[in-house]
Amino acid sequence: MTRSVASILSPDVLAPRDRFIDVIDSRYHKLDDIHAAYNDRAGVTRRFALNVSSNISDLFNDNTVDVWCIDYNPYSNEVQGRNETYFRCLKETQFRIPSETPILVHKGEYIRFAFSHKYDRVERQVLWAIAGAYPVQEWVSKDDGYALTMLSWSS
Repeated sequence: MTRSVASILSPDVLAPRDRFIDVIDSRYHKLDDIHAAYNDRAGVTRRFALNVSSNISDLFNDNTVDVWCIDYNPYSNEVQGRNETYFRCLKETQFRIPSETPILVHKGEYIRFAFSHKYDRVERQVLWAIAGAYPVQEWVSKDDGYALTMLSWSS
């Protein structure tokens, strides 16, 4: 289940005296730095992402996903301000979830794995306003690449 910032940061969850700390990537990273973060030379991020498929199989006690049939493909979407990660199917295969009809995935087809959004200062302020939260204090890295924000419900 996907949860929005507004549903996580709600007055039902946090009291006015509570504080919430959030760290957000900025849109202002260099494209080469973003690419290196999601496609590192050692392949750590790739192995992390592909580990999902073996965990899905473990979850269902079945060979749900054949990890050798998919490849990891990160993509930096500058227009949307996010890194997108997809699995690309290397050959026609089926995803088999017990008690469900198998899902046929064709060779070359992409499966969305994750979006990692990047926000500028104004976009962060919009997120907090939608959530009904107020920034108490914010710390921004020297290169404006990251922001750590302490939020509250009371202004």
